[in-house]
Amino acid sequence: MRVRPPAVSWRIAASVVISLVCVLALLGVVGAQFSNGNRATSKATQATLSSRGSARMMGTVDLRNLPAMKAGQTTSAPGHASRDRMTQQQRAAYYVQAQRGANIPKAPHVDPQLASTRSTTDPKFLGGAIVPPLLLNAPTFISQPSNATSPPDMALATDLSYVMAGIDAAVGIYRATNGALAYGPYTADSFFQPITHANDTFSDPQMNYDVMRDRWIVTYLEWTPGGLSYLDIAVSTSNSPTQPAPGAQYHEFQIPTTFLGSDTACDYQTLGIEYYSLTVTCVEFDTSNVFKGNTTIVLDKNSLLNSNTATYYTFNNAVNTSLNTCSGPCPAFRLSPAIEDGVQDGEFIVATDTGYGVTSSNLTPCALTNLNNVSTTAPTLTCGLNNLGVSYADPLPAQQFGGHPDFTVGLGTKQIYYKAGRLFVSFTSAFTSQDGAGDAPVWAEVQPQLSTLASHSPQWVNGAPSAQASTFFFIAGAYSYNPTLMGTDEGDMLLTFNQTNPTPNHTSNSLVIWTGRKATDAPNTMGQDAGTFSYKSFGAIGSEYVAASHWSDYAACAVPLNSVTRGKVWCAGDFAGEDPSHNPTWSTWIYELRLE
Repeated sequence: MRVRPPAVSWRIAASVVISLVCVLALLGVVGAQFSNGNRATSKATQATLSSRGSARMMGTVDLRNLPAMKAGQTTSAPGHASRDRMTQQQRAAYYVQAQRGANIPKAPHVDPQLASTRSTTDPKFLGGAIVPPLLLNAPTFISQPSNATSPPDMALATDLSYVMAGIDAAVGIYRATNGALAYGPYTADSFFQPITHANDTFSDPQMNYDVMRDRWIVTYLEWTPGGLSYLDIAVSTSNSPTQPAPGAQYHEFQIPTTFLGSDTACDYQTLGIEYYSLTVTCVEFDTSNVFKGNTTIVLDKNSLLNSNTATYYTFNNAVNTSLNTCSGPCPAFRLSPAIEDGVQDGEFIVATDTGYGVTSSNLTPCALTNLNNVSTTAPTLTCGLNNLGVSYADPLPAQQFGGHPDFTVGLGTKQIYYKAGRLFVSFTSAFTSQDGAGDAPVWAEVQPQLSTLASHSPQWVNGAPSAQASTFFFIAGAYSYNPTLMGTDEGDMLLTFNQTNPTPNHTSNSLVIWTGRKATDAPNTMGQDAGTFSYKSFGAIGSEYVAASHWSDYAACAVPLNSVTRGKVWCAGDFAGEDPSHNPTWSTWIYELRLE
């Protein structure tokens, strides 16, 4: 006999469905701490072009005629101070709450066995070692006294023969064979002597060896005494960073950065590159240090390399967070274009919600398309919102041991690589556990997607699901920052970062640490080895410390893109100095690792 089920009202059924949806949503939020797969994305929107301009080539520089810096030499004026989107009172209140574990995410996992480091006799990473071996480790610029306004902010570029490194104050060129200084170092104001203005200072270097066009590209921010800035761009005239003849090795261009008003200036610039274009993103402040938004600058690479006038386009406040409390969408406080090689389908840009003092799992993916005609036609910029798969929050200040002063660390993404259809993303977040709070790197392998040409021509961004996303090296009371993530065509990865650990039995300040993973490792794991997490490090142990109130915002890695040097990666970083007199100093290093 067939039994007829009792009647159920539509109100009860709807209530059950809504409850089930809420439970599933809650499970999704919890699982997003440490999971993979396709993520929900918001509908992409197209940005409106803000301006089109021309940057005039204002001179050339001959490195043969530049004096090299002498030991102990510094720039004529200090760099500009670190600036925040939040007021000092708001930031201080956030730190107090975060140190208590309030309003920051719980650590997805705790790494208790990190003292087990690999020795320098490890087999090559290609042979199965979990941690990439250190092939070469070389000091770069002379250690300089650290203070509240002049962290090094390192940048790096490399080809087969040379490694170019930059800090706020200087540019140096080193030999790739042994890391020895080959040319310089030159002060930034002498490197940009044809275009610099009297009494200006320099910061935020970015560098790239453009293997697609065989040119070295260097960008700096030049600061006036009144707090305005210029974007200075130097492009080599050959594939050599020090071309011996005819001597005019770098053409130099300059763009005023008053994009959001006559009293605004770009800060925290980041460089991206693909075959047709050069992209620079930055955040804008006025001369009272009030955050005004962000700007994306797209330069036509062909005119930059081959003419006296370079065409560029700007998009103001086109890259947003998932927050909607700024009389509309809140502009991203940190955003990064990708470094790409080959002829890709677009230039990708990513941003996070960092800088707003909130916990979030948003990643904002953007795409610049229609770049092959950028000399005459404005590119198309589209952005959406994406669930990264890991919750994050603004990082805490790093506490140094021995009562030495805390320092704040950089926010959000910096250097982003696009390789084999993946974006390799890393940044720092505060986390909490039952033992307390601390900072750890967030890392993610993200697959950006574009719409079909049938739906949008030029194509639009169409989400960026995370292939995997997680954290590494969380220890309560320790602080990890300035991460860089590199990937290979085969899916191997390298993660580098700084760490300060004032907890008992550690007492280390600002080490440089690196680890890695193979494509065949379990998803969401980094540096795994028999149940422990393996890494290597160098830097100051014990008595050395940094006296600055802010750590640098930049670290970098670069790959010499050639089969001869396959698997080698150069990185640059800074750490608490090894000064024999134990004065607080910055030390900067370049080091070469084997990635695959």
